[in-house]
Amino acid sequence: MSLEVAAEANLAIFYLRGTYYDLTKRILGIQHISTTPENPHVRPPSYSLLGILILIRLLYRLIHYLRSRAHGASEKSRGKRTLDGTRDMFIDDRLVSSMLEHVDPENAPVKPAEEDENTVLDVGAIPARARASRNCTLCLEERTDSCATECGHLFCWNCIVGWGREKAECPLCRQALNLTRLLPIYNL
Repeated sequence: MSLEVAAEANLAIFYLRGTYYDLTKRILGIQHISTTPENPHVRPPSYSLLGILILIRLLYRLIHYLRSRAHGASEKSRGKRTLDGTRDMFIDDRLVSSMLEHVDPENAPVKPAEEDENTVLDVGAIPARARASRNCTLCLEERTDSCATECGHLFCWNCIVGWGREKAECPLCRQALNLTRLLPIYNL
């Protein structure tokens, strides 16, 4: 992270001053020698606006970083560190790791969509034709505990978590699947 910030700061200084594009050349003070004489009547192009924009972005990142550190220090009660040093993550006051641990898709009973407590949708009021389009492509049943992958495909929560543990890719488009990036959908 700090090397990335240093490279961006060097790029901003390069755009402002026009020298030392490479960070190592800036550190070592290496300058290029030109065989053509410099024309005093021609101004070289200026990219100082790009340098200013990069500096603004770096300043924004610094402020965001400082705020997140200050906010993280004040929020110790909610985001306690676990033994392995990671933070607990919550979805609607439910611990994500507990949601992932207790899922056994092979042995989980199929519950009717009308009994899905994780949706605000009145499934009984949906016409039968529209309900047919709510099927999960993994279990071929009506979707319950709907969730979306990063690629936008919808599955049952238990189905996609079970699939993701076996194969870390979307079963439809084969895009990489990260279980921590699944998004619960409460209105579908």
